[in-house]
Amino acid sequence: MRIFKEGETGFALAPGRRRVRIAYRYRDYRLDSGIVVKDVLVGVDQETGEILVIPPQSTPKIKLAREKKKDKVLSIRISCEMDDVLWVVSDHLNTTPATFASPLIRYYLNEASDNDGLARRLSRLCKSELAQSPYPATLKVRSETDFLDAVKELARRQRITTTDAVRGALLAAFEDVVENKAPRRAKELKSIAAAV
Repeated sequence: MRIFKEGETGFALAPGRRRVRIAYRYRDYRLDSGIVVKDVLVGVDQETGEILVIPPQSTPKIKLAREKKKDKVLSIRISCEMDDVLWVVSDHLNTTPATFASPLIRYYLNEASDNDGLARRLSRLCKSELAQSPYPATLKVRSETDFLDAVKELARRQRITTTDAVRGALLAAFEDVVENKAPRRAKELKSIAAAV
């Protein structure tokens, strides 16, 4: 794939006008849904300023903006003690729940989707007394539809709810990171925490 630079020129077909000269410029690009994608390289008609071309290098940024529109929020009720668990795990990894809760939960649920042993462990942990305390707090995990479908399938296979799967994931993280029951997993989580 060729990477175009701002200022390069070329030609494109313009509706009703045939071939016209374009220049590549970084612009804000408005999707049909109304979402504005900032600083996207586009091919602009030099006479009218109309966007005629979107080079391949710009499509990942546009695709991400479209996908974010489709994202859903998995909202989970947790106890205050479970919220404390999240804070303790985050502190052990030198981060905060605000930046790390979603990657942490996504990590465990993704791993459990492919690992029956971990899936059974989450199912067992979500039935513990700590996980079943009253639920005054809310944890929100932003996720794309495919991931949520995988979590629902995981929960169905284990005969638990998606909320139970998340509660189990929090307790598994506590065991793995704070109680050092899975040093390899703790090391991976430390790398993820450093990257977000």
